[in-house]
Amino acid sequence: MEIGYYKNLPMHRKVRYLIDDRDIADVMLGHWSGDDGEFDMQRVDRFLSDVETCGLTLEQFMQISWGDTH
Repeated sequence: MEIGYYKNLPMHRKVRYLIDDRDIADVMLGHWSGDDGEFDMQRVDRFLSDVETCGLTLEQFMQISWGDTH
């Protein structure tokens, strides 16, 4: 997905501070999970860990191809 699609999102903010916003969390989760929409507790924990520890802005987070990392 292109970054321009998310014009109304706070792309400059750190993702760890945005995880509590359900709409933004859904966007992050959809991007992070890619084509694999199946989740178990281990995968959910991995997503939360990636978000809480990465230190990235939303723009940086959305530029990573997370499918290659998990």
